[in-house]
Amino acid sequence: MLVHCGIRSEKQFLYQILGEVINVGATTVVIPDTVGIAMPFEYGNLIADIKKNTPGIENVIIATHCHNDLGLATANTIEGARAGARQLEVTINGIGERAGNASLEEVS
Repeated sequence: MLVHCGIRSEKQFLYQILGEVINVGATTVVIPDTVGIAMPFEYGNLIADIKKNTPGIENVIIATHCHNDLGLATANTIEGARAGARQLEVTINGIGERAGNASLEEVS
């Protein structure tokens, strides 16, 4: 399940929606910074807050999906991992729409 822009979502609503999709069988939830506006501490805190406040989150994989519009996709992805995300979505050379995505070679 992909939340369109997790960083801009109202948190209580996000926890509720994630809990509902987990309840009906989601096995992975992708938390994107769709427009690449998050600061690393914000993105890491979002992942930590989701882990703390979402019913059933311990039963699914949390994935990151960060865009590089402000040059922070790698930092945000690493902060997401530090906060508990287990799947990191990256691209070779950071190639992706607009300014790109987190780069495989930088994250690894």
